[in-house]
Amino acid sequence: MNYSPSELMACVFARALRDGDTMVMGTNAHIPSAAWRLARDSGKPHVRALIGATGTLDPTHESVPASGGDQAFLPGTAVLGLARGVHDQLRGFADVIFLGGLQVDAQGRINLAVIGDYEQPRMRGPGSIGLSLVATIPRAFLFFEKHDPRVFVETVDFISGDVLGADSELLIVTPLGVLGAAAGERTVKLMSVHPGVSFDEIQAATGFPLDPALAVTTVPPSVTELARLRTQS
Repeated sequence: MNYSPSELMACVFARALRDGDTMVMGTNAHIPSAAWRLARDSGKPHVRALIGATGTLDPTHESVPASGGDQAFLPGTAVLGLARGVHDQLRGFADVIFLGGLQVDAQGRINLAVIGDYEQPRMRGPGSIGLSLVATIPRAFLFFEKHDPRVFVETVDFISGDVLGADSELLIVTPLGVLGAAAGERTVKLMSVHPGVSFDEIQAATGFPLDPALAVTTVPPSVTELARLRTQS
């Protein structure tokens, strides 16, 4: 394959964005911001992006910094304060929110707080800021750069956000494949496996059952998509 897992993930997200969407991304911004720029370069010029960490709307920086808190993200159409940005999201400003997490489960619940018992956890995460906003945003896009049974669990140890409980659409992209659920569905299902990945591999890496009948192959990046992505770095 002549592309990286991150490039494939950015392509899947760019294809899923719709022209006119306003998307919000957090601190881990390299894949979401690459997807945003690729979508705009691929016939969706009205997709807008809000960098949550800096409050920048439609950043003008040409490259793709790894962190949404990078000062390179500050120049843009506007810079919103944190309170204004959260308030606008609660009022329905955003169509899509990009999220990560420590765990995600078969019911579309996300954990970004603790692994293990809350009072005596084996691991503490950064906390649930942002994840509560899934109740007000129609589509949640999750990305994980590792796909294993410690991340994809039957039941999360702590509920930071409940995507399917909020009747939001869920799209999850990892280095192994694509999972998700339509709005109103209550269970995460397999949508595709990436080229070179078998169903047995993705099932072994997932802590809840997947349907092998849904194991179609993810469309790989095209030459044009790769060229557009690589001009961003």
